[in-house]
Amino acid sequence: MRCLALVSHNEMKATMKDFVIKYKNVLSKFRLTGTASTMKMLGQVFEGDDSVIFGPACSSGPLGGDAELVAMMSTGKLGGILFFQDPMTSHPHQCDIDCLVRQALVHNTIMASTPTTAMAIMEVFKMALVEEGRPEIIPSFFFTLQSPTVAAYKNNQNQAIESHRT
Repeated sequence: MRCLALVSHNEMKATMKDFVIKYKNVLSKFRLTGTASTMKMLGQVFEGDDSVIFGPACSSGPLGGDAELVAMMSTGKLGGILFFQDPMTSHPHQCDIDCLVRQALVHNTIMASTPTTAMAIMEVFKMALVEEGRPEIIPSFFFTLQSPTVAAYKNNQNQAIESHRT
């Protein structure tokens, strides 16, 4: 199963920690990755729990961590993202944040950008993880997906290339 990334802006770190504590039992079923400070917090919350598997720790967001997550997603190593964004603060790496969100759309990856959406996703994860498991309700963790618009884009690109053949 592909990794689940947890990311939170500085002003949302306490909210993310509370969320992780509340959904510890569900999150522990996933291979967890994320940006540096969030991974450090996950290590503290899950300290002593040998059943938790951690994926790679990425850099801090402004130092390229969001771009590292995009690379993981583009290479089929990331199945979902819980990204608690702070809407009240500007971010020097906004273009990286936008890229992460856009690539989640392109790759049809499960993504929550608010605590409320993340709570709803936790309920879906609970359903997906019962008994033998139901991968069909969390497909981005098992299969390479893409937005339905990607096929049309690729077709248009091929037509553009063909129109310039000599």
